Amino acid sequence: MAYANLMIGILGYSSFLYRKRDYLLASMVAFASWLFADGVGHVVSLVVFKNNAASNAGAVLYTDLLTPLLVILLLWISRDERRRLSGQRQRIL
Repeated sequence: MAYANLMIGILGYSSFLYRKRDYLLASMVAFASWLFADGVGHVVSLVVFKNNAASNAGAVLYTDLLTPLLVILLLWISRDERRRLSGQRQRIL
């Protein structure tokens, strides 16, 4: 688990430093897929093992499943801005 945290931290920090859209996209996809996989694990634990603990079926479950949806929504909303910025870069060169 610590290596996954380290990976997300390095991706996020380096995407902030380099300010490349592809790098930022990779960071967001890694983060969203990690949280979604955690959410699926919580659902499996809830259904199969009847684990109703607050740390499994409470806010953590909702956060793990809704945060990736929010990330995808924000990426979709920002697509026009990304296109506009990529068009400006091409005109400058």
